[in-house]
Amino acid sequence: EPVDKLRQAVDTEEPVTVELRNYRKDGTAFWNQVTIAPVRNDGEVVNWVGFQEDVTERKEREQDLQLFRRAVENVGNAVVITDRHGEIKYVNPAFERQTGYSREAVIENNPNILASGRQPEAFYEALWETILDGETWEAELVNQRESGELYYVEQAISPIENSVGDITHFVAIETDV
Repeated sequence: EPVDKLRQAVDTEEPVTVELRNYRKDGTAFWNQVTIAPVRNDGEVVNWVGFQEDVTERKEREQDLQLFRRAVENVGNAVVITDRHGEIKYVNPAFERQTGYSREAVIENNPNILASGRQPEAFYEALWETILDGETWEAELVNQRESGELYYVEQAISPIENSVGDITHFVAIETDV
């Protein structure tokens, strides 16, 4: 497909950028980003200029992220990612099945929408103290589905740090028990 795009660009005398899998002289594969553009003189194409860049590292990161996303989307446990302030940024389909809430209904909300009222305030204070200290918090608790039905979960919440070690997000994994 990328080679066909390059050919079509040459035929139509248009610039194009494509990414394609290529091979080095020693046979090792790499990802190559190729850009070609016509050089014109009085509107006529007199030459072509081309650039190429090895984008293997970026493509491998993209593939890793795609694999991670598919894994999280397909795991049987509920996964919730919040920002540092507790605003929900992501939930997986298992969360939707477990809680009855749609992704759209919970994004930008706080996970306390699941609160059943069965845990005392001190329970949540200890939770926040633990995760803000960079530690993983684990407990069994009672949550409430969108329907109002109560259910028990084993939950683990871990901090996510950026490249300089600042906590930016939290990931919670819940198992309906």
